[in-house]
Amino acid sequence: MPAYLQRRKAEWAEEAGAEAARAAHAAACPPGLRIVGAEEKEMILEKLGAERKKAEAELRAMPFVIKTQRAAALKEKLEARLVEIDGAVVAYSKAKVLVPEDA
Repeated sequence: MPAYLQRRKAEWAEEAGAEAARAAHAAACPPGLRIVGAEEKEMILEKLGAERKKAEAELRAMPFVIKTQRAAALKEKLEARLVEIDGAVVAYSKAKVLVPEDA
């Protein structure tokens, strides 16, 4: 078999493999969503870790005895943020994470 036909046959096989991978990806993901890649998940988890450290530092910097409503509201806000961050970490720690396509 000529070399140009062997090259073309290899190209066709590669294109068919790529198309099969796209079809498998589309089947695994509902319309309007996309699967988050490993690098993107790692980057998001790093950002969440940094945000968690920042929120914990702010919470530790608050006085032990809270006397004002403003301080109490700030403490509640920081605690709610920590709960939100924990939820996001749990969500992004899964093997398969789906997010909206526009996100």
